[in-house]
Amino acid sequence: MANSGNDFTFDENCNIENSSVKGMVEAIKSEVDTIRFDQEKFLRLLGQKSNVKDVCALVDVKANTEDVFRLFEEIKHSIEILTSKQHNLEQSKTFAEMLNE
Repeated sequence: MANSGNDFTFDENCNIENSSVKGMVEAIKSEVDTIRFDQEKFLRLLGQKSNVKDVCALVDVKANTEDVFRLFEEIKHSIEILTSKQHNLEQSKTFAEMLNE
C-alpha cells in the first residue's frame, strides 16, 4: 500500500482505504447522482411546460365562420360521395344477383 501523505491510503487499485474518507466520497457521489437526477427532472418538466404553452396558444386560435362553413361543405360533399358509392355498390350487387338467376 502506498501512502499518499494524508491520513488515508490507497490500495493497489487506487481505492481509498480510510473509512471516514470513503464515507465522504460515497456521500459526494450520492449528492452528484441526486443533482444529476434533479437536473434531468427539471429538463423534462421544462420540456413539458413548453409543450403546454404551445398547445394553449394553438387552442386559443379561433376559427372564423368562413372556415367553419367551408369545413361543413367539405364534410357534406364527402358524405354525398360516400352515399353515392354505397348506392352504386348496392345496385351492382342487385344486378349481379339478377344475372346469376
